[in-house]
Amino acid sequence: MNRTVFFAFASALPAAAFVAPAHSQQIVVTSDRSVAAFVEEVSANLDRELARTYVSARSSPSGFAIVRFECGEDGRPENVTLFRSARDREVNRIARMAVTRLPSLHPLPGELRDGQLLQANIVIANSEASYERLAGRLRRSEEQRIASAGKPDAALAFSARAGAKS
Repeated sequence: MNRTVFFAFASALPAAAFVAPAHSQQIVVTSDRSVAAFVEEVSANLDRELARTYVSARSSPSGFAIVRFECGEDGRPENVTLFRSARDREVNRIARMAVTRLPSLHPLPGELRDGQLLQANIVIANSEASYERLAGRLRRSEEQRIASAGKPDAALAFSARAGAKS
């Protein structure tokens, strides 16, 4: 990933040097990465973080949570909050921890900026049938929320799942 940042910076610097006024000290670096590729990569990272999260053998958490956060200047998630809590506190703990542990989100696609509102839709299930049921509830809940708002949401959403996949 550092190689991508280096090449994006190297190609943006000459253009900024020729176009920017002499008194400007600001250099803007953008990425060639698409939003779709960004969403896919962050979703895969969320899946990995969910798999790494400790779950007590005695508990069998199940539910979905929606976690909202922003991309900080350093690329790390910040202002991590539960936008929609699960009934199961363990699901909420796991969801927040997975988002907090995400690796740097940089470089952001050109359409996004630091401070962008992001949303992680996280489903934790103990069976495939449970996953399908919970994912359907999450989808319907989000469709209703967006429809009642009357306008598209400003958050860019990612999806992740944890638990049994058989």
